[in-house]
Amino acid sequence: MESISKSKYRELCKQESSSLHVFNQAWWLDIVCYEGYWDVVIVERDGVIMAAWPYYFKIRHGVKVITKPKLTQFTDIWIRPLPDQSHDERVFFQKELFREMISKLPGFQKFYQSLDYKLQESLFYKDCGFKLSTAYTYVIEPIKNIDMVRENFDYNKRQHLNRARKEQLEIKYDLSANDFYEFYCKSLLKRNKTISYSKALFIDLYNAAYAKNSGRVIYVVGPQGDIHCAEFLVWDSDRAYYLINAINPDFKNCGGATLAVLECIKIASQYCNTFDFEGSMIEEVADSFRRFGAIAKPYINLSKTNSKLLKTFNFIKEEFFY
Repeated sequence: MESISKSKYRELCKQESSSLHVFNQAWWLDIVCYEGYWDVVIVERDGVIMAAWPYYFKIRHGVKVITKPKLTQFTDIWIRPLPDQSHDERVFFQKELFREMISKLPGFQKFYQSLDYKLQESLFYKDCGFKLSTAYTYVIEPIKNIDMVRENFDYNKRQHLNRARKEQLEIKYDLSANDFYEFYCKSLLKRNKTISYSKALFIDLYNAAYAKNSGRVIYVVGPQGDIHCAEFLVWDSDRAYYLINAINPDFKNCGGATLAVLECIKIASQYCNTFDFEGSMIEEVADSFRRFGAIAKPYINLSKTNSKLLKTFNFIKEEFFY
């Protein structure tokens, strides 16, 4: 049976849909949390939800873990905005809410979450015994003026667009979920990589995103009908996310990937004013994002280990293998 908090959160998602990121929507969590289960901690004042934090809980090798679901950049902390609060009052209030949410989390042996970059200055996690590390996502904003966005591409990216025109590449839309997944699998195989999630998961997510008008596939084909690349874009009212980028390495120098990014931004601009590449710790990938004119935004990875055995293992790994 579903918890009371989770039922209340589903109602919150209906009432406050526009203020919740796509990754925090109940329909998204229902799909991506298939290997375990998701629930939510909420804080109420006089029967009104003031804060909510969904979490994904699973048992991994006998260890109880709260972590990120697949294909989910972060699980955000939603806090109800209050009018007429000063900056100091808002920070104090958010800190109070966060501490209360922490006290309501279920018992775990390991915790790892990434949080939206907009929260990094609002909460004080160290007070609750968590370890903080910083990662980066890459963001283009604003995106309403597409000509300006294109002008901010560096010389190489603009040359890629010229090459795509010379190659007579064509933008297409709405590749089926099955065809997209198969194309991505084949593209990864050519680079000796494998996909990390099932076809069933992707198809469910694809269908739900389309049904909610929160996602679309854009792909680029050559004159012979070969697919050069395919992108799965999702969005909410705040920003669009470059969720899955599938490129056939046989055509990586034809300009299709850059053409597809520009089209993704055009589509995103109809719904929001920020385009999020979702970041990468791979320097080559990060450099490519920067060449589109994207700016690095630091976000917090929040972790905690309660298991003494895991703490010992992590200590040994850090001391002797890094």
